[in-house]
Amino acid sequence: MKQTVAGMSLLEVLLCLVLLGWLSTYAWPAWVGLVERARVAQAQQQLQAALNYARFRAISLSSSVVVCPYSENGCAAPGDWSSGWLIYADPAGTTDCTAVTEGMCQEGGRVLAMTPLHDVLLVVNGNLQRRLRFDSTGMSPGYNGRFTFCSAKGRRSRKGLVISSVGRVRWASPTELLMCPPLS
Repeated sequence: MKQTVAGMSLLEVLLCLVLLGWLSTYAWPAWVGLVERARVAQAQQQLQAALNYARFRAISLSSSVVVCPYSENGCAAPGDWSSGWLIYADPAGTTDCTAVTEGMCQEGGRVLAMTPLHDVLLVVNGNLQRRLRFDSTGMSPGYNGRFTFCSAKGRRSRKGLVISSVGRVRWASPTELLMCPPLS
């Protein structure tokens, strides 16, 4: 009666180690870069959809609608868009949303959407530091500017959006992108 021995030969183990080494050297960094680029592209598309939604709601409500940096309590500190954005109706056209309770801003505006953002940095220029306001005609006078999305980890994957004073949102060309903050 012949006995069979289960296991792997030394050659098979070495071949597996070489394959794992190759994967960790070449395939893993490429995979991480692909995931980062996809995350940045998704954030860009989400903000573009949110801005178009806010503009549409401003026109349909015949009221001012604001997009501001998101925090759990309402609008975040000026320039801190990396946590996401908050969209709210602002009939008075002058208030900030400093606290949100039951879908309403403390100052009276109705919250239309809140979108948290993860693992992507969002850099804005001076006109958009605090907010972006669409008036009842869908225009955003005085709020034209640029958004640039940067990967939060490792690579410098960047995409951007440009908003005009007439409220039109478009993708930014490479020359229109803002600088990403240095990695810490």
